[in-house]
Amino acid sequence: MITSRVSSARRFHCVIFSLLVSLFHAPAFWSQVSTTGKITGVVTDSSAAAVPNASVTVKSDALMSNRGIVTRADGSYLFDLLPRGTYEVTVTAKGFRALRETGVVITAGFTATVNAQLQLGEMPQTMVVQGLPVVDLQNVQTSTTFDQSLLQNIPSGREPIVSMVWV
Repeated sequence: MITSRVSSARRFHCVIFSLLVSLFHAPAFWSQVSTTGKITGVVTDSSAAAVPNASVTVKSDALMSNRGIVTRADGSYLFDLLPRGTYEVTVTAKGFRALRETGVVITAGFTATVNAQLQLGEMPQTMVVQGLPVVDLQNVQTSTTFDQSLLQNIPSGREPIVSMVWV
């Protein structure tokens, strides 16, 4: 009878401990660390109408080769899983001047929005846009610097709550 009570108490404590450990570690299992970024945008003409089937190309030293896609019916496009680096975005469409935006910096988890407004004209003419700051409109992120005091304040598993479970 005493062995049964001790066994039941030990089982109960093990279950409680397992639940506490899973609750403390659950965010780590669900969170993901992003090492890539995105470039997205909408291609329009001078009257703000969407330009479907426009060719959009990104070029960077971070890529092994250029990547290209065509815009959807609403003029939108998305380049996903881009490694960190500085990119050049080129947009071309039949009957419009090409547009090239340089200096688009992609960092881990960053989504750069590069909207392009194309002007009527011949294909050989290219409009170059430089130096515009790119802002991540898709994600709001904060960063943390791990200094010595922060690392010392992280629970180590030797905290009183863990000791109470083993009582």
